[in-house]
Amino acid sequence: MEAFAIPDARDRVNEAVDALVSESIDEFSTEALGMDIIDIHRTIDRLEAELVRRLRCFDRAQGAQSDGGGTTLSWLRRCGMTVKTASYRVRLARALGELPGALDSAVRGAPPYATWP
Repeated sequence: MEAFAIPDARDRVNEAVDALVSESIDEFSTEALGMDIIDIHRTIDRLEAELVRRLRCFDRAQGAQSDGGGTTLSWLRRCGMTVKTASYRVRLARALGELPGALDSAVRGAPPYATWP
């Protein structure tokens, strides 16, 4: 089963990132670069919030155990996360139940998920 609600969403996200990566920025003004940095950071925050939203559901459903055993934290190591980063994401995902509306707000773009406990 495809996880993304829009079947080609994953491809579209990857295409957008590919376009940014291949873009020549040598002639950009510092003002344009600064605006891009802000926009890219906001987009990263939104994607991180979406990762945490999905991780919360995965953790609550004990997805790591049904996918070969272990904890959610150890499962996240498959993503290349350090133990510290994986631990932070799991704590964040679990804390969302105590923060009504925080995740929805972050997915929309404000405030950034990094300000959560």
